[in-house]
Amino acid sequence: MEKCVNETLNTNSVMKLDIPNIKRNYQISFYCRIIEMGAISIGHGFEQPWASAYVEIDETKICVYSYFQEKELQQVFRHKLEIRDFISVTIRVNDDLTADLFVTTSTGNFTKTIVWQGGFGSIKANVYAGQYADSKLEFYSKEYKKSIWAFGDSYFDMWPLHLNSKGTSDFLVDSFSGRQSLDALKSLKKSLKYGEPKEILWCMGMNDKDSDTQINSDWLNVIEEVIQICQIYEIKLILTTIPNCPEINHKFKNEYVKKSGFDYVDINQAVGADIDKNWYSGLLSKDNVHPTYLGAEIIAARMIADVPQLLK
Repeated sequence: MEKCVNETLNTNSVMKLDIPNIKRNYQISFYCRIIEMGAISIGHGFEQPWASAYVEIDETKICVYSYFQEKELQQVFRHKLEIRDFISVTIRVNDDLTADLFVTTSTGNFTKTIVWQGGFGSIKANVYAGQYADSKLEFYSKEYKKSIWAFGDSYFDMWPLHLNSKGTSDFLVDSFSGRQSLDALKSLKKSLKYGEPKEILWCMGMNDKDSDTQINSDWLNVIEEVIQICQIYEIKLILTTIPNCPEINHKFKNEYVKKSGFDYVDINQAVGADIDKNWYSGLLSKDNVHPTYLGAEIIAARMIADVPQLLK
């Protein structure tokens, strides 16, 4: 779907693909001939503090990293390969915050299911050491053929996973933690290069808080542009209310959603945040922003009740 080709890569070289913020069910592939093996990494860049996942490969080991405000080592594997002639790396991201990793060289292959919490746009191949020729970096996903595209933030690390226990989910997930509406709009525009959905489920707003007196202007400007895009492409738009939290106000956005004339899922009501910013007992986590396991289950149940087409 996206491809970058570079004849030669040396120490400190970078190959980059600027893709949408797809969260699951996509594939990253890297191939090169080896002139001198050193160390390389393949995965998401560091442009956002909660959105990166990548693997580092050298002559003896494979390290899996996440980047949550700082670099975090998740897993280390001794691959026992003699890496020579070429290396082929494929990362096939699943729908449960894991990925299947395939590393192949002329002497054998290494396969492992790894932790994966990437989601931000850029895909990179970084050369830390060595020299490589005929280099190719590719991105591919069948998700852009889905009829529903859903856009969200850190909540999408939670409730979509609950749908797996209720049936096979059937929608594209575009999200990353901490994301604001402006970033989601950019990702939507990139995504439309790959396909056109029949419906968009727009769940943005938790990180675009309202003031005490008025609606968040960035959120409002974005939603008005999303409406225009949906009109141009003849896409059905489904909105959601955003649950109020002890320190975050979404009153004016929620009023807008309810008066918009569009179908919407009332998440604010589902968790009891329309009655009390502390939600119903047991649904709000200790950080006073995110749902507990049970809270995410409640949100998932409301989602499929109001948008049953999310499941096959």
